[in-house]
Amino acid sequence: KQQRIEEEADIYGAFIAYLAGYKDLSFIPQVLDKLYKAYTIEEDLEDYPSLNERKQLAKKVLTKLEELVIVYESSNYFMALGWHIQAVYGYSHILKFVRTKELYNNLGTTLLAIAIQQRTANAYWYPIELDMDHALRTWALKTEEELLDLSRESLLRAIDLDSSYASAWVNLTAVYDLLDVGEKAKYSLKQADL
Repeated sequence: KQQRIEEEADIYGAFIAYLAGYKDLSFIPQVLDKLYKAYTIEEDLEDYPSLNERKQLAKKVLTKLEELVIVYESSNYFMALGWHIQAVYGYSHILKFVRTKELYNNLGTTLLAIAIQQRTANAYWYPIELDMDHALRTWALKTEEELLDLSRESLLRAIDLDSSYASAWVNLTAVYDLLDVGEKAKYSLKQADL
């Protein structure tokens, strides 16, 4: 159980480090040796993975990080290309391992884009924002209202993580406008503080 907790924390930290610009994290196993030595930590602690286990775990995390980075970068490209369904699957997959306001915003934005595409009459262009920093049909079969509800949920999760996150508020404004909830749209736009 402790090893699983450590792995989840390491995956989260490694992905955030990647988003912060640290593209090569292959040095992590060597850093563990230095940390244990510098802080005179025993290699085999009770109720905690050994140094060797931590190093093996770090290698496993780096492999998972490579997968998540490919999925993340691909999802961003899919979104830019208008392949929104593929982007939804990508962002949803990453959110199983890493939960950040930016990822919830990107998922909500992508679902919003699918809902907008489904409009045939009176389709409007909204200033939706994908956060770039940080062939399957399931999503295409959902109704516009279902997609907008899912988008709203993701955007609200992003806002729960940071109530001053303007991109999520702007995107939420578009969702509420498409749902014809004018008062909530006005409120959301005010919260964006543009």
